[in-house]
Amino acid sequence: MLAALPDGGTVLVLGLGPIGEMATRIAQHRGYRVLAVDLVPDRLERARSHGVEVLELNEHDGEDLVAVVRGMTDGRGPDSVIDAVGMETHGSPIGSSCRRWPASCRTRFSGS
Repeated sequence: MLAALPDGGTVLVLGLGPIGEMATRIAQHRGYRVLAVDLVPDRLERARSHGVEVLELNEHDGEDLVAVVRGMTDGRGPDSVIDAVGMETHGSPIGSSCRRWPASCRTRFSGS
């Protein structure tokens, strides 16, 4: 799931449903810094309570989410992006943001 990440690397998880939450926990267990984006307050709070750095998409309305994440990572951006947004929602801003990251840093869970 998280191949070729440097020690202490940063993982960005898009979507905090069951698959996204699982991805955040695995990434944390492996020692990575975890950032996550979602719209649902309960999901954001649950992730925050586990030490995930969360971004509520509604709070960044009109901002370039990619620029916000780069700002959180000293301009580098994440080492890996995990797209855990359900297929039916890929017209959403979260899905659109994911498509802006290079394919080389994305990991896809197509069944989420």
